[in-house]
Parts: sequence; C-alpha cells; structure tokens
Amino acid sequence: MDSAPDPDRLAALLKPRNIALIGASERAPHAAALMRNLLRFGFPKERIYPVNPRYEQLFDLPCYPSVGAVPGDVDLAVIAIPRDGTVQVMEECAAKGVRAALTVATGFGEFDDTGRKRQAELARIVREHGIALAGPNTLGYLSLECGAALWSSPLPERLTTGPVSAVFSSAGLLNLFLNTAADRCLGFRYAIAPGNQVGAGFTDYLRAAVEDDGTRVIVAVIESMSRPQEMAGLLDLAREREKVVIALRLGRSQKGGRAVTSHSGNMATSGAVWDGLFRQKGVIPVDNLDQMLEVTALAVGTPEPYSMPAAGGVGIVTISGGDCSFLADICERNGVDLPEPVGATYEAMRSYFDKESFNGNPLDIEELHWADRPGYLECLETFMRDDNFAVVCCRLNLPKSPSDRLTQLYRESTAALRRGGKPFLFLSRASEQLDRSWFEFFDELDVPLLLEYEKSLRAVRDVLALSRRRADGASRVAAAPAETGALRGVLAGGDASHGTVRRLLRAYDIPMAPERLVSSRDQAVEAAGQMGFPVALKVESADLPHKTEAGGVRLDLANGDEVARAYDRLLEEVGKKAPGARIDGVLVQKMVEGVAEVIIGTSRTPDLGICLVFGLGGIYTEVLKDVAFRLPPLGSADAHDMIREIRTYPLLTGARGRPKADVPALAEAIVALSRLALDFRDEVDEIEFNPLMVLPEGQGVLAVDTLVRCAAHGTTPDGN
Repeated sequence: MDSAPDPDRLAALLKPRNIALIGASERAPHAAALMRNLLRFGFPKERIYPVNPRYEQLFDLPCYPSVGAVPGDVDLAVIAIPRDGTVQVMEECAAKGVRAALTVATGFGEFDDTGRKRQAELARIVREHGIALAGPNTLGYLSLECGAALWSSPLPERLTTGPVSAVFSSAGLLNLFLNTAADRCLGFRYAIAPGNQVGAGFTDYLRAAVEDDGTRVIVAVIESMSRPQEMAGLLDLAREREKVVIALRLGRSQKGGRAVTSHSGNMATSGAVWDGLFRQKGVIPVDNLDQMLEVTALAVGTPEPYSMPAAGGVGIVTISGGDCSFLADICERNGVDLPEPVGATYEAMRSYFDKESFNGNPLDIEELHWADRPGYLECLETFMRDDNFAVVCCRLNLPKSPSDRLTQLYRESTAALRRGGKPFLFLSRASEQLDRSWFEFFDELDVPLLLEYEKSLRAVRDVLALSRRRADGASRVAAAPAETGALRGVLAGGDASHGTVRRLLRAYDIPMAPERLVSSRDQAVEAAGQMGFPVALKVESADLPHKTEAGGVRLDLANGDEVARAYDRLLEEVGKKAPGARIDGVLVQKMVEGVAEVIIGTSRTPDLGICLVFGLGGIYTEVLKDVAFRLPPLGSADAHDMIREIRTYPLLTGARGRPKADVPALAEAIVALSRLALDFRDEVDEIEFNPLMVLPEGQGVLAVDTLVRCAAHGTTPDGN
C-alpha cells in the first residue's frame, strides 16, 4: 500500500477494543496459540469473539458462524484460516465495517502466481474500504500495552512487558529475538512482523513505536519497507524524543539497477546508503542478532543513554591479568577509547595494591575483592570517579549459577560504582550459558549485564557515540541562491553545458580551478600563458562524459609549444576514437596540486532518493571503495562526520609528515553540494566533482572536473 492507513483504523489495528478471531479453534495450532496468547497477556475475554461455523461455543465463549453475525462493531478481525479463503473473509469484513484486520496465512505474493493474484485482491479490498491490514505472511504482532498478543505461535513463558518495541521484516527472526530477549529479562511494548505489507507497512509500525511514550528502545530488522523516504523524518523524531534506535539491515547489496554515468552512482548501492543514513540520524547499526541483543540490553539498562558524559573513554576493571591484554586488543580493533587514569587515580591504586607498577586500564584487581573487601570497594569507587572515564565496565566472578557470596559481592560493588555518579555495567568474558536467575538478579539491581567482551564493548562504544552525536541536532536547510529559479529552467531542459555548470557552481560558492574554454590552437596557447604553466587541455563534449577514454585529456603541459602540439593531437585522437562526438571546444585549465584528491558527488537511489557520496580519489575510490554516504540536507557537523568516517581520513590530517588538508573547506563544499542537490532534486539526477582538490590547511578546495547529469538526460561535457 503506497499511502498510510487512516490513523483511527491504524489505532484499531494496534490498540483494538475488541477482536473477532476468524477460524477460531481449540485444536488448530495457529488459532489456538492466538487465543492463548491473548488471554495470557490480559486482553478482556468478553471482548473476544470466536468465529467458526462448525462450533456454537469455543474457549467458554459463544462462537459465531461469520464475522457478520458478531453483534455490534468489530475493531479488529484476526483471520486464522488458509490462503484460499482469506479474500472471501476480507470481503465479509469490509461488509461488516471492520476497521482493521490481521491475516497470518502464507502463500501469497511471496509464493506463486495464484498467491500473487490473491494478494492483489486483498490490496483492492484494502484500497476500496480503507481497512488497516497487517500481513499476510506473518506470525502476527504484539501490542502488549493493551494485551493484544496477536502472535500465532507459542510465546516464551518469560516474555514480559517493557520499554522495547521491535519491528522486524522477518517473523522468524522476530520469534527468535523474542525468545532470547525474554531470557535476558527484556520486556516489550510492540513486537511486529509486517509480512507482505499489503495494508499497513513497516513505516506505519515504526511511526507507532516512535510516537509511543512508553517505548524507549526501538529495534528494527529492515529488508523492505513502505514509503522509505519517510524514514529520515521518523529517525529525526526518534532522536528528538531520545529513543535509541538499533537496526539490522538485510539485503545490503543492490543487484541489477540501471547503468549510471558517474562513479558516485556506481558506488551508491542501497545498503551502503542506508548505512550512511543510519549514522547520520543517530541509529546504531548492527550486523547480527547477537550484537542487537547486547546493544538492546545496554540501552534498556542505561536510564538515560542520551545523557552519557560528553567527554572521556571507557574504563575496565577485571580480575585477570591475562584479560587485560585481551581487552586492550579488542578495544583497539573496535575503536574503543581506553584512556589511562589520571595521575591521582594511579597513585591511589598503587596504595591499594602495594606495588610499583600495574596496568592502569584495564585494571586487574587480582584477589583484592576477596582479600580486602573495604579496600576493593574504595578502589572501585576511586576508579569510577576518574575524569578520564565516561563509563566503567566491570568483570567479576560469574559462574553458571549465582550464590549468596557472589550476589553480596555484586550488591556491594554496585553500591560503590553508583557512588561514582556515572554509567557502569558488568561484563562476562564470553557468551556464557548462564542461569536466568543471574539476569533476574541484575534486573533487580537495575544494572546491565552484557555477554562477551567484544560484543559488549562495541555496544558501549556505539551508545557513547549516540549520546555525543545528539548535540548536533537535525540539519537546517539554507535558503536557495537568487539564481536558482533561472537555473532550474535551464537544467529542466537538459542544458548541462559548460556555461550552465559554471553558473551553478558560482551560485553555491563552490570554487573552481582557473580555466578558459577556447576554440583554436592560438587561443589555447594564449590562455595557458595568461594563467601560468603547467596547464591541462580537456575536450568539451556533451557526448563524452568520461573524456579520458576517448583520448580527450592532456596533462602537465609546461609551455606554449607543448600546448600547441597537444591541442592538435587531442582533437585528432578524439576524432578517431569518437568520430560522431560533438565538440564544443577545448578547456584550458591550470594544473592544481593539493594535499589530496577527493570525490564528492550525488546519485539517485531507487528507495531513498538523492544521496551524497564522499571519498578519497584514485585507488581509494575505485579499488578500496573507501567511501561514505549521507542524505541531504547536511549541516557542518554531518559533513565533518562523513569525512572522518572513511578509513583513509588520517591522510587528510597530516599522517606521516604529510601537510594537513583544509578539512573545514572540504566540509563546506560537501554542505554546498548537499544544498545544490536538494534545490535541484527534480532537474538533476547526478552531480560529481572528481577530483575536488583539497589544498593545504587554510587554502580551501578547488573543483577540477565536474559532471552533471540532468533528469532530462543532458550531461555536462567536462568530466574525465
């Protein structure tokens, strides 16, 4: 369904006042599970209407022969029958005036031609009658605030209500996550598997979670969604409301798709752009359900994850010297800041351990917690108060089952850590099979227990980063330049000529390398002499977006004679390699040397629209694919974050004695391109500066080669 369901009907789906269970049965697995789950989570029994013509009574309730026979209005019809009867029942629901429906049958659009036909019929009924439909091809959903546990499979015995809302494209993965989360004492508000999204879609369920006051943490497994461009606004709203969003993106590569002219377009796969959007909007991306579980446990167990200290790294306390090296290695490869304690803390530690040297962070407390409990607790509190640490992680003894001796240790440790006044948590070394009583104990303490060092420390890193990005806020869109209206008309007609592109760059204050378009050898020699050697010659042709392949570029020409010879050879070679190409002239351009050559550009993705790409040029772009993506609009903080994201960022900051690049000017150019892309989103499909020369610190940037591809398929002639 392309548009959102009516809000009242969506409310009937997610917060129904009554439910007709069509296909009700005490023996059919799906129908019986639905009824048991509803009763277990407290949905009022008297507001459930079993519907099955074979019975007069089910579950000690009157059973009706059809939905039309149910007395009064029906908010939600749950259709628990096989595929081939679903369309007829949906027609009966429409005739009854049912506002919302859930169908759990499979075998529709995901299965065969008959299924696709049935799904199209369901879509027609939804459109004509405005029913908010969940499914088909789903196990259902949970809306536990009102007791609507509409899951057609047995739910974990230990599943409880809580602050987590989950929207998963896969019902099977959601079922697994519910089971593992229940073992960790994580409770839910919503848990929804959208299925084939014939009616209500992924975006509708995500909005419900974002707008729900009781939801603090949102976990999402995303394969496809309705109205994906609404996602950015929803993620901004989630950040504004201080909700933690954790996402696992499925199908990260884009198979097929149209051919594109620019390098940017070739690199902009949907998966890569989604990753950039997540980072831009403060979403915590994860690669698997194990990571998702640890980040969720940390976010739920941290009262205000958006309010972690603005400065400082991670402090770690352990009871094993071998673990110190192990933990240091994990932190280094995952970008976890592991600072040493301040001098005063180090001196205090020395008195506790009565030794001259020891690891300051991670700190091995050895047997201090058993040998000298008061000294250990004082040591722990001192470590916790160190200004270099934003959060402290503690690993103590953790056998399979708790004992009174150990629980007392953890209670006293928690009290000491809490006096330090900053976030803390406990860790296990590995993904150990602990009794649930451990998780119940830490839930009682109101402290997170995370499993396995690497997953846990990555979770800590990501939640810290989330807190620190929040201050950047949403980017504001600057007013369009005065010349925008006139340029829109030109570009809408497909004119991406040299003059048009230069007007465009000047309007957005994107500086260009000195250049001049000429039409003769003598003009080329004169222009080169005026701007100073060395220079480059580049053929100008709308038919040659990548002119190097046609022999249309000559570089590093050191004097007038070289320019004259190069001019003739350039036109001769282009005439041989591209005999039909229209030649608009030759561009004489001053050769520019910078600290780095970068590529910045835009492309249009099928699901998220226009995106921006940034990376270093040359092999870093073509071979290493070391690029970052964002969606416009971008602010300065977004642009700097984008620049820092690439692996080769140190090459811009003076690594190994190189001069420092003008990174602020580069960020300004990215923001300007973001504005340009947004202002001309209807007229221009792709823009690319490749390369954009980044000059030494304080000297700015210069565009050397520019490619513009109009929506009307006109292409600028000055890309290489």
